[in-house]
Amino acid sequence: LTLSKMHSQRTVAAVVLAACVQIAQGFMSGPSLALRYAASPSSSMGIGSRGHGLGLPMCRPSAHGTLRGSREAATTMSALTGPGLLLGPRDEAEGEFFDSKSFARPVVKRYRTVEGDENWRMWYSGRDGGFDPDAIGISTGRTGLCESDDGITWRRVAGDEALGCVLDTNVEEWWGYDTVHTMAGDVQIISTDKVRGSTTESPSGAGYGVNFMFVSGGDAEEVDMGGVAFGGKSLPDGTSIKGLRMRIGLALSYDGIHWTRMEGDHHSGAIFDVGEEGEFDSLFCGWPQVVQHTPGDLRMYYTTYDRSTERWSVGLARSDDGFKWTKKGMLLSGGGVGAFDERGVSRTWTVMNPSTRNYTMFCEGHSADGGHSVGMYTSFDGVAWEPANGGRPVFEPSKEEGAWDSEHVAFPCVMPMDDGSCRMYYSCSPKAGGGSGIGMAVSDGDDWTKFTRFEG
Repeated sequence: LTLSKMHSQRTVAAVVLAACVQIAQGFMSGPSLALRYAASPSSSMGIGSRGHGLGLPMCRPSAHGTLRGSREAATTMSALTGPGLLLGPRDEAEGEFFDSKSFARPVVKRYRTVEGDENWRMWYSGRDGGFDPDAIGISTGRTGLCESDDGITWRRVAGDEALGCVLDTNVEEWWGYDTVHTMAGDVQIISTDKVRGSTTESPSGAGYGVNFMFVSGGDAEEVDMGGVAFGGKSLPDGTSIKGLRMRIGLALSYDGIHWTRMEGDHHSGAIFDVGEEGEFDSLFCGWPQVVQHTPGDLRMYYTTYDRSTERWSVGLARSDDGFKWTKKGMLLSGGGVGAFDERGVSRTWTVMNPSTRNYTMFCEGHSADGGHSVGMYTSFDGVAWEPANGGRPVFEPSKEEGAWDSEHVAFPCVMPMDDGSCRMYYSCSPKAGGGSGIGMAVSDGDDWTKFTRFEG
């Protein structure tokens, strides 16, 4: 057997095994109406990709309102308030959870139940108070899940893994790329002939789908960053950062709650490695987001930091099946002197704009003084990008004193709506501490360059 054939057989075997385990545990009963996927006009659908996995999965919530297969969702209390805030810190009385200390990076998807009701899910990353204190100081840690009926009022779902998460760090394989921290970059429903039951060859013709979670994580390697300008200031000589060497991997699920890691081409299990010394992405590859341009043409946008230029950059990788990826180089590295993204762009979210039929990329811009705001680029093909809105940000930190999001706005995740508008979900930590928050802003109709913080 060739290596590629062996890889494909291992992939199929792993997914079939995962499905058998879920069936045995009562989480699913094989392909059924509850796992059928249908297209939706509000999906982030690429050109020519109708019916190929970007639709709304049909699912049935349990009697107590949480996702099927999960324990009862924890209640959500917040000490933070203010326009835009949707999800705040937990009440300390709840005890310790995976996101008790901090959380960020909302990955929001809009689904439909078998009754025709809407069901929204938001995967996000978080850390608890006892998380490894030596790990890189960002909110990646473990992955959790919330659900909502309208994308506004959210309920945390109590997962079956450590401290209520749905995907823990890799505690079983010491050589794994995600042994120290992990996070969900994107979740896509992909119809593929490499996973049994996920092709369109169903009796109804509607097809079944598999949840592909593209994740990034870091291992225990301590990376020397002494003297490098990181976050707007130079780090002292001798500074090393544990978990900074992030790589991108893949996990699969039939229900979006119980996940199985897939073995990638890299020896760590990642789907590809960081770049060679001197390449723009040699430090890390993280925060992936995937667009299904056409059937058999998937584009992944990922973030890195080029230590030689001291700029955040966005790279591109492409795949025809979601399993094997080929890197295509750097796409964006920010604007010129004085621009909102003078130090580069990162943590992007790309969608199809139904009004212009062009791709719109929302990105986190890094200014010269270390500030973070959200900007926008546009493209007709998802490869060549031009700055939009005159190179100015489309969403900035609140100017209200004491606002929960007055320090920075980050991690944009955009959902196009049926009326041509869009919702931007984002995360932030307040200046004076007090935990993290995830918020939402709404565009001014089909003008995606103007956003107003949501106020219920």
